[in-house]
Amino acid sequence: MPNHNEHLVWGAVAGAGYCLFSSSIVRGREISLAELIGAALSGAITSKLPDILEPATHPNHRSTFHSHSFLAATGIVALPWAEQKRQRQHQLADYARFQANAPENENDRAYWLRKMLWHEFAAGLLAGLVVGYISHLVADSLTPKGLPLL
Repeated sequence: MPNHNEHLVWGAVAGAGYCLFSSSIVRGREISLAELIGAALSGAITSKLPDILEPATHPNHRSTFHSHSFLAATGIVALPWAEQKRQRQHQLADYARFQANAPENENDRAYWLRKMLWHEFAAGLLAGLVVGYISHLVADSLTPKGLPLL
């Protein structure tokens, strides 16, 4: 069974990797450092969620939230939902970037740049949100115990 630190690393790498792949390769969108940090952070945090929902108190602790069926449901339902919300954050970041490039004064420019960074960070949080959880289940599925079907 992967330990606490292994799940954190898997989650952070999965969140950042998914963010890079889905933004750069799939959409041709330039990724910001704020978005990448948000994805790694939320991937690491949500990678711990399965063990919070079903603590590893005994070797057979894997049940509903550690199952292949929950893995499939997460990928089919939660990932598209998070992507939709992420696209909205990208739109808001693009609007803030546009506003920051035409400031009337430096205070306005600083305001719009902060908003842009926040929306990019939020887009990253959404990118890693579901993928971090999935990374935990994938890591557990690679152990000799595996994952139950249901």
